[in-house]
Amino acid sequence: MKKFQLHQLLLVAMLAALSVASKPFVFTVSSFATSHLLMPAGIVGGIWYMMWLSLTWRLVPRRGSVLLFGLVQAFLVIVALGTPPIKAATYIPPVLVAEMVYYFLRKPALPADCLVGALANFTGTVTSFLLFFGNQKEPLLIAAGISLISGALSGFLTAALAPRLQRALRLTGREEKMTSEDAGSRLTEHGDPIL
Repeated sequence: MKKFQLHQLLLVAMLAALSVASKPFVFTVSSFATSHLLMPAGIVGGIWYMMWLSLTWRLVPRRGSVLLFGLVQAFLVIVALGTPPIKAATYIPPVLVAEMVYYFLRKPALPADCLVGALANFTGTVTSFLLFFGNQKEPLLIAAGISLISGALSGFLTAALAPRLQRALRLTGREEKMTSEDAGSRLTEHGDPIL
């Protein structure tokens, strides 16, 4: 946690809390839309759920920030919403996937956000489906396909919200400076890459 500043930790915690607070309403709407199809509600809700992952990266572009968000979120849904731990555990695979994508695509951008949303939602859907709905191939394939689309759409939602939040929180200049410092820290004092 040493690489995170206090305001970043607070921001990640705030985003996790907001995502959990909005979850019951989104889950109700998503469940209504998917219940007759016998599919996880997160397929449709993935537009909203996955947005929080890319939004966290946009506001706190630090390696581990999305994972930290996921861990805090999983803890909060257990404590605040009474979610069973095994179901809360399904929050972790998507954030691990998101961290892997952002490891290679570090610069915040719409394509990266859409890719993160698609792959993270796909991962979460498949994990939940196998745990709670069995391994029926046809419904799983349909669910996986829809999850890729809805997850990708979350990137557009992030692209619309992130700049406004960055300006409101006055993060843009500060985060750009810190990102530059991170890049510089990978070099030795002689300018050679650390291998």
